[in-house]
Amino acid sequence: MQEYCVAFWNVENLFDEEDSPRRTEKLERTIRRELKNWTPELLDRKLDQLASIIRQINDGNGPDLMGVCEVENKHVLDLLVGKLAGLGRNYKIAHDNTEDNRGIDVAFLYDLLGASQEHKIKPKKFAQTDIDEVIIGHTNEPEYKKLQSNEFMEALRDRTVKIDVPYITKLSNEIKIYEKDYSKEKIRGKHIAPHTFELASMWAVLTRLEDPRKAQLTLMQKLKLYDGKTLPGFTEDNIKELRLETVREGMEGISPRYIQDKISNALVSDEEGTCVNPFMVLNELEEGLRHHSLITGDDQKKRYGELLSDVKEEYEDMVKTEVQRAIAADEEALVRLCGNYIDHLKAYTQKEKVKNKYTGADEEPDERLMRSIEQKIDIPESRKDDFRREVMNYIGALALEGKTFDYRSNERLQKALELKLFEDQKDSIKLSTLISSVVDKETQEKIDVVKSRMIKYYGYCDICATDVLNFVASIFARGDIKESLQ
Repeated sequence: MQEYCVAFWNVENLFDEEDSPRRTEKLERTIRRELKNWTPELLDRKLDQLASIIRQINDGNGPDLMGVCEVENKHVLDLLVGKLAGLGRNYKIAHDNTEDNRGIDVAFLYDLLGASQEHKIKPKKFAQTDIDEVIIGHTNEPEYKKLQSNEFMEALRDRTVKIDVPYITKLSNEIKIYEKDYSKEKIRGKHIAPHTFELASMWAVLTRLEDPRKAQLTLMQKLKLYDGKTLPGFTEDNIKELRLETVREGMEGISPRYIQDKISNALVSDEEGTCVNPFMVLNELEEGLRHHSLITGDDQKKRYGELLSDVKEEYEDMVKTEVQRAIAADEEALVRLCGNYIDHLKAYTQKEKVKNKYTGADEEPDERLMRSIEQKIDIPESRKDDFRREVMNYIGALALEGKTFDYRSNERLQKALELKLFEDQKDSIKLSTLISSVVDKETQEKIDVVKSRMIKYYGYCDICATDVLNFVASIFARGDIKESLQ
């Protein structure tokens, strides 16, 4: 039984000569700097050096199968095989142009059909032995289809088992890719604004999801369910059903490589800037759709554009909530509002009166106050008693354990109090005046307080905090205009 020697080598930038007519426009752009002064003589010297090492493999016989990476095209592989002619081998080349960001490829040089078919090998100094062998490789689906249609690759096709590995469809996992690639340790001198990776990831995942068959469920809601968020009326079993009803979910859509390219573009496009915000990346994503080699249909481009609009709407809600919380982050005011609410809530559930602190008179619980808070979290009139009893039972259970109630321990109540306080304070801060060129001193001082909270609690820098406040101010200004027109 014949022995087989398998090798792999990263041949490190085995590029065609600098002025090669075989080079595509994309490659000319991406590796221009690396090609400077790359003459035919230097290429020939590199090929001689590579060949001298390869000839020493397998006791001077050369490998039976050799994988190589970082090659530009088939031409340089032909040159390399020519340098190996003295081995008496009849090397064939398995190569195809890939969609690598830099345009460089991987390939195989082979002189065998493979032990994977014969299932037997004879290692040196050992008896012949049976083996089960598999060579694992990966590619994207368009490249695989090109391989299938290549008549010269029949032997490889016959030995290929295709296993579909979908793109990530869980938002939080997608975000981790870019947090790792663009961490503070790797990206120095640039601040990446909050939600930048989240929005890019959100759009990428949305392009990979199939529209839900349930009419009442949006694609954005489906994304949130897949990411572990809860929605009324949906259980873990419902989420499993959503996955099972899909056909090719995750097999199509935007790749992480595309997102990485556009984040990188945003980082370098403004060389003097010190902060990259979500809109800079979203604009790069949208602009890139016009030239994406795998997105050719108008319907697909239109759908991806609409999904970008959905992501921008989601961002509006995110930053409005953050600004609202920053405005309402007056701890003393929140505690006073909570105490006032609980006093009236207790009196209401126990059918008692509330003593007016100023007049000393006993009065009915303030229904208007309680409803103004409860409506902020969409508690309907028909459910107000249930909600009030729920809060009081929670406070009572804490008291039995010797614990003191803290509004922050009840997420829904905290949100309601913050929104109520925001509503009471937003007119005094007048965020809409930010889009005006004239801001009075008192308003500016209040805005600076909000900005400092955005920096402290949400990870903004001075630049992106100002950008977000201006953006949210424009949203409120649009709302004011709409109200005045109605």
